[in-house]
Amino acid sequence: GAGTDRWTMSVVLLWVGWARAEPPAEPGAGFGSAAEVLARFDGEPTIGEVHAWVERHTHTSPAQVGRWLSQSASFAALPEVTLEYELQNDYDLGFDYQTADGAEPAAGTDVLAVSDDAGQGQTQEYQLRLKWQLDELVMSSEKIRVINEAQDLARFRDQVLADATRLYFERRRLQVERLVTPTTDPAATAKEELRLLELTARLDALTGGAFSAACAGVDVRSATRIGDRTRERP
Repeated sequence: GAGTDRWTMSVVLLWVGWARAEPPAEPGAGFGSAAEVLARFDGEPTIGEVHAWVERHTHTSPAQVGRWLSQSASFAALPEVTLEYELQNDYDLGFDYQTADGAEPAAGTDVLAVSDDAGQGQTQEYQLRLKWQLDELVMSSEKIRVINEAQDLARFRDQVLADATRLYFERRRLQVERLVTPTTDPAATAKEELRLLELTARLDALTGGAFSAACAGVDVRSATRIGDRTRERP
């Protein structure tokens, strides 16, 4: 009995010692370079695509601003148009003065007013006026307004693109960390997963849902309503 217990204890201690002596798995095992790690995310949208979706969603693309400026330059070439319409009705009524028996009136006789000539006429008149402000062709107030709005829009565009860039690469860093140095702690894993979902949702907010749609395989280049196209997928 006592000898058996000692033998069992020796075997247990030997097994525990062997398990602890096993070298831990090295982080990033299986990847020979950083390029191999990043290649695992080749199927996801690039930062250039994200920028294009942000510009489309926020209507801040430089091409659109250029169209505004071009249109404002030709705005002053359009004249101020005034159209007037006038309708005039004319009535004419004449009388002939005669005696009761139809003879020519004489001095001292009673006369009657007899309608002799009645007429009616109508006149219509149209007037079209075109007015140009020639000084506005050089620098119009409309163009100045568009330039000011374009400058505000450029600042807004820079801000949203900077936010999208920061979120994109923060999300990518988190993905790399989870791939190269995965954690076995359930609480830490859940925290990382929630952070990844948050970053994805914020990128969707800036791209109108195009980011998640592209990750799911939807062709967002021709999609006009990203949410509907995503829901159509089985």
